[in-house]
Amino acid sequence: MITNVQWEKARQWLQPALDRGGNTHTTDDIRAGIISGSFQFWTSEKSAAITEIVSYPCSKGCRVFLAGGDMTELLAMQPELEAWAQSIGCKFIEIDGRPGWERIHKDFKKQSVVLRKALS
Repeated sequence: MITNVQWEKARQWLQPALDRGGNTHTTDDIRAGIISGSFQFWTSEKSAAITEIVSYPCSKGCRVFLAGGDMTELLAMQPELEAWAQSIGCKFIEIDGRPGWERIHKDFKKQSVVLRKALS
């Protein structure tokens, strides 16, 4: 469950990422997706990330499509996110974001315009 306090903090970190990404969603869309269960909400003291489960005919993955805030905290979330994704049957993590993420996630393999990391 997402509290109003959590959301108001997260909104300030996520809005700049939405702006850079072309505003495909509003923060209201993101919150509605979290509440409906379409999106997953990951937060820490100074950062937040949004994921969604993607299903393909032969595989299922977890896509990180929105993140903002403190980079150190965002990177620290990764092991928990990966463990959770693997526990629900995801075979990979995708990052859909700006090109700068490629420099940070050197353990991901470039797959056209998304970054993907295989999970064991």
